[in-house]
Amino acid sequence: MIELAHARVGAAVTVGTTVPPTGDVTFMFTDLEGSTGLWERNPDAMQTALAEHDQRLHAAVDANRGYVFTTAGDSFAVAFQSPAEALAAATESQLRLAEPCGELTLRIRVGLHTGVATVRDGDYFGAVVNRCARLMAAAHGGQILVSGATARLVEAGLPDGLELVDRGEHRLKDLLRPEHIFQVRHPELGDRFPPLRTLEGPPIDLPVQLTTFVGREHELGEVKELLAQNRLVTLTGSGGAGKTRLSYQVAAESADDFPDGIRVVDGATVTSDEMIYDEVAAVVGASVVPDRPVVDTIAERIGRQRLLLVFDNAEHLVDAAAGLVGELLVACEGLKLLVTSRERLLCQGEAAYRVPSLTMPDDRAGLADVLESDSVRLFTERAMLARPDFTVTEENAAAVAAICRRLDGIPLALELAAARVRVLSPARIVERLDERFELLSGASRGSIERHRTLAATIDWSYGHLAEPEQAVFRRASVFAGDFDLDAAEVICAGDDVPPSHLLDLVTGLVDKSMLVPEETDAGEVRYRLLETMRHYGDERLTQEGERLATGSTHATYFGDVAAALQASQRAGEIGAALAGLDRETDNLRGALRFALDEGLVEAAARIVGSVGYLWYASGLFREGIEWCRELFAADPDLPDESLAAVLHAYGTLLGSWAQPDAGLEMMRREVELRRHIGDPARLAAALNNLGNLETDVGQLETGEATLREAAEQFRVAGEPATMALASLGYAYKDLARYDEGAALFAEALDDATAAGDAYGMALSRNGIGECAVHDGRFDDARRELAAARGGFDALGVVPGTAYADLMLALADLREGAHTDAAERLERALEDPDAHWYQSTKFWVLQLAAGIIDDRTLSAQLIGVAEHHYDQTELAQPTWVLEHLAALRKRVGGDLGEAYDGAVATGRRTEPTDAIAAAEGALDALRVTAQPPTVTDRDTGPTG
Repeated sequence: MIELAHARVGAAVTVGTTVPPTGDVTFMFTDLEGSTGLWERNPDAMQTALAEHDQRLHAAVDANRGYVFTTAGDSFAVAFQSPAEALAAATESQLRLAEPCGELTLRIRVGLHTGVATVRDGDYFGAVVNRCARLMAAAHGGQILVSGATARLVEAGLPDGLELVDRGEHRLKDLLRPEHIFQVRHPELGDRFPPLRTLEGPPIDLPVQLTTFVGREHELGEVKELLAQNRLVTLTGSGGAGKTRLSYQVAAESADDFPDGIRVVDGATVTSDEMIYDEVAAVVGASVVPDRPVVDTIAERIGRQRLLLVFDNAEHLVDAAAGLVGELLVACEGLKLLVTSRERLLCQGEAAYRVPSLTMPDDRAGLADVLESDSVRLFTERAMLARPDFTVTEENAAAVAAICRRLDGIPLALELAAARVRVLSPARIVERLDERFELLSGASRGSIERHRTLAATIDWSYGHLAEPEQAVFRRASVFAGDFDLDAAEVICAGDDVPPSHLLDLVTGLVDKSMLVPEETDAGEVRYRLLETMRHYGDERLTQEGERLATGSTHATYFGDVAAALQASQRAGEIGAALAGLDRETDNLRGALRFALDEGLVEAAARIVGSVGYLWYASGLFREGIEWCRELFAADPDLPDESLAAVLHAYGTLLGSWAQPDAGLEMMRREVELRRHIGDPARLAAALNNLGNLETDVGQLETGEATLREAAEQFRVAGEPATMALASLGYAYKDLARYDEGAALFAEALDDATAAGDAYGMALSRNGIGECAVHDGRFDDARRELAAARGGFDALGVVPGTAYADLMLALADLREGAHTDAAERLERALEDPDAHWYQSTKFWVLQLAAGIIDDRTLSAQLIGVAEHHYDQTELAQPTWVLEHLAALRKRVGGDLGEAYDGAVATGRRTEPTDAIAAAEGALDALRVTAQPPTVTDRDTGPTG
């Protein structure tokens, strides 16, 4: 049998035409009746007969220019550009098989249907394929069934002797819309067949759907299971989430469980509580009797029937609906209800199911993963209605994925956006999503009023909130990410909303699907607005004149959060601080953006000064530098303590990443301020970072004195001197003074261990391990580096983890374990900016150049690294320079005259392109695991 959702089974058989038809395609599906029994009774004869069957069908298809895209066992799936040729092929197939195939007479059933299907790689997908398969399954051997769509196209030009017999409308399994079926009559073919294999029976009053149901396989299964086990199931979710469509599909696929039928009540047309009873009575055929409760006549009419009542759009009448539903469930034991509402009914026995957004591709997904996403599938199918030639390609996949993410996978929003492909490319749609309520309007005239624009849909929900709920909802729009109840109690409260009421109001918004609750790995509940809801809330906040006050409260609150994270980091709990930064990054960004836009420089400075070191420790150098740059561009007039804090952040980030000289100037300014302020712990931290930069640019004598003073000030403050000792150790190590560096790292480790400083221990052990690598003590090196890596990883210190990996790769290279090294180097390039130094990714490229097989690429990577080293003010470690010298000699010897040109090309190459090329070469090396011809053993002395 043909699979419905995806008809491909094997490679396409190129018979008749090698080009898959596009646009309006007529499909012919065939299947051999009784094949299982034939194989059981006549296996030898069946093998010969089936080969003859295939030959005759191929001949009929070939003669009529058909495209066979699937052959599965004894079934054929064929596409035709012409419906007349499809009909001719079907008729000819039956005529050819009227003659015995060897010892057996084979009878096939045939279905024909026409429509637009998605074609990819010679395969077809979509509702048209599904409908043709179901139509074929309704036929009997020797019979040809034609859909109404195909019949309309061929009836005017039928060949002599051929006619179409109207068999009426029939329901087909799993399909919401009934099909008007015709049977092909031919004088040389049989005419008398049993009744069609269709779903005749009780009335199914589900509305006809004019578009396909896309995705939701998981949700369909879960809701069908809930409905099988419960008598009342309520689908909740935000406006446009697809509750109605899911309920209809669940009902259609559950039809066999309800022998007395399915009825639908559309609550959207009901404007008062009293009307609900009259509407339900009309739907089930109950009479309204004067002086008798309507619910009694409804219950009497339903009686003991096994009936499904779909109650759609109940949210604006939830109390009255709950009362009616509760009474009917008690009175009618065979009744089940499937309800859609933005909040649950809270009836006894209710099983609630929150309808999630459609699955969305992440921002790094390739084309194949993008195409598998339900949101992209929906967008694509609806876009094809607006522009039939639309398809997702390598060129527009990123934009389509961005649309789906920005619209939160909300089906209504995606359908409205897809309609715009008539006049806008996906990239232009993305650009206009900040104006989404103007962009996402203009649905079909057949839509109910509140679904014609996205704004109207949310208006409907917002309008049914109580005033305190509206206030909390619009104030919650200032949160750039998710948030907890503590934040809501501060930021969403006001004169009209006491903080003590926030829990109940937030709960109400969750129940009404206006807020989405999410449980963290730690078991805490946080809340968020879908982005579309957030945009709407922001517009309402502006209209109410509350944006400045609420934004200022938000910025102040997250200034407090940033200060608390800094206090945690300074207390030695850097892992918890980094986890908090990760959790609140979006809100901290939102608070900074608002403060800088509104000129609240002290609020912005408080956040920058508090999280600057955490940006450094988490590898967010570029982001931190940009925020610092924007803050200083405002020429802030700050108090000494605040100015010192932001100088510390900016100097540290800029000095280690991009501009050491500028970083030095800032750190010297901070040290002067700290001496004036008189806080030895903060002076020690400033001296440490200043000394770090001084040694990085080659000022060893000055840097050593600065770091010795830093260690002294740490001890004056009663803190371990780990950081200053380790900093000096790294300076000695970079100069190949490995014994002195190792001694300092050991002293730093002792201090960190005594203080229980996990970060200091990881940093110190990493230094000890690196010195061991350069000394050739690889067992010691691996032990220390593995411990350091584990410590960094547990704390979330991304640059530390990456650096430990790099040093382990260097150990691999020096021991000849090139495949292991390639894997580590490739991993180090996955996030090339997540390193303590900008130069580190060029060290990785340089090491890669020494082991990959492509010598020309090796020379180009040498050029990329050399160009960076020439441009930066930072001095490179001795081991890097020694390795580079040996590498130039070896690769230059291999390439001869071509070497200089390849290096020059590398000097002009963008680092991102070089990284991509190196990743590909390293991956190939890992896969083939062939030994390289250049190893780090050739680099000369190792210390």
